[in-house]
Amino acid sequence: MHRVASAVSVGVVIVATLASSAPAGRATFPGQNGRFAFGFGGGTIMTENPDGTDRKTIVPLTSGVAVGATEPAWSADGTKLAYSSKIGGTGGIFIVNADGSGVRRVTNDVNDGEPTWSPDGTKLAFVHVSNGRRRIVTTNLDGSGLTVVTPNLDRSLDDPEWSPDGTRLTFSDFADVYVINVDGANLVDLTADAGQPARADNPTWSPDGTKLAYTYNISSLKVVASTGGGATTLGANLGEVWEISWSPDGTKIAYVADVNGPLQEELFIMNADGTNIVRTGIDVATTLDWGVAPAAPPVPPPVTGVNVNVAPVSGTVLVRLKGTTSFVPVTAISSVPLGSELDLTKGRIRLTSTGAGGATQTAVFYQGRAVVGQTRAAKPVTTLTLSGPLVCPKRKTAAKGPPTRSLWGNGKGNYVTTARFASATVRGTVWLTQDTCKGTLVRVQSGTVSVLDKVKHRTVTVRAGQSYLAKKP
Repeated sequence: MHRVASAVSVGVVIVATLASSAPAGRATFPGQNGRFAFGFGGGTIMTENPDGTDRKTIVPLTSGVAVGATEPAWSADGTKLAYSSKIGGTGGIFIVNADGSGVRRVTNDVNDGEPTWSPDGTKLAFVHVSNGRRRIVTTNLDGSGLTVVTPNLDRSLDDPEWSPDGTRLTFSDFADVYVINVDGANLVDLTADAGQPARADNPTWSPDGTKLAYTYNISSLKVVASTGGGATTLGANLGEVWEISWSPDGTKIAYVADVNGPLQEELFIMNADGTNIVRTGIDVATTLDWGVAPAAPPVPPPVTGVNVNVAPVSGTVLVRLKGTTSFVPVTAISSVPLGSELDLTKGRIRLTSTGAGGATQTAVFYQGRAVVGQTRAAKPVTTLTLSGPLVCPKRKTAAKGPPTRSLWGNGKGNYVTTARFASATVRGTVWLTQDTCKGTLVRVQSGTVSVLDKVKHRTVTVRAGQSYLAKKP
């Protein structure tokens, strides 16, 4: 939206002025909330966390490839940004990795702008001037296959955004908000309502694709079903609103507004129903896109006799890595060396290790402490040795520590839980291994477990609903 507060009526001259500095085309894709991207400082692309921390310059003023960068749009996986350059000689649409590397050109027309990604990441849609009109087009990421979506729509268009399901595009003509199939069929004016004759602009999809939020008459936000119907006002008298973006998790809407200082353009965040407007105090520019948090990189597979992979399932999970003395949360840790101790007394962990033939096997463990080990063999066995404190008084006096220690497991594969007087080898089951002052108890909730009684030197098969106590000598 051009910064002309008096531009309420839409005439030929006004439309031409607005088109020269329209905000970015965005796309709200479902997922976990990630970073904001915005143009800033007269030609840079920046990103930062929603709380205003960790601001990074992705495309500087002089990147060596393009200058005058603006109108950033996140890819659906949160790993790339598309943006436009409005400087003659370097203008066009570009793509850059989220860390600022790998800048590459898509188009070389300075009039191209407002890019938006297809959900599968193979195409871009953007505004392209054709026959004197601003039209919506799509293209492959290398600039080939340019297709005009709106060849016969005799008006200048603005702010395209690809639907989360990839079938439709939304855009505005500085007066109304439309949706259209990507092939150009089924054009629908969502805001052609006598009850709202002023300007509707800057549409943004809800991540489930059922609704569109948009600016109305510069200072209000409204929402309408993507199939049409009556609009609902989310907020009014919000200042000069230049850009809006739905959060990937669908719960929030961010918008940029000028409320007469102290910042010229400032970031605001409201609930998706218009309640609880938060003034963040974050200085941004007139283009904004809320991206999806990118998926964590894949964890390398575990190595036999070296390590196992771990992932918290619930609660608080701690680990004391081999060679260390303190327990730390298993949050950013995805692999632990053998000999590490797991504290699962207040949480559950998913443990993945190598099995027969190099395949991986997975089990969930909880309610106990154990040291992880593994044999080096053609069919490696992963062991969890109970390690919680166990105090058994030698006389009939009160114990000064816990009289039991235990560990639950749920899984299948070559897993063995080991205690003082017995070990349990699973065959796909839910089982408890518990050390007491009387011996080691193995109880099976489902499946079958082979219990090795270390005292009697015999193996006992324990089935669902049964238990076995290996008595201390």
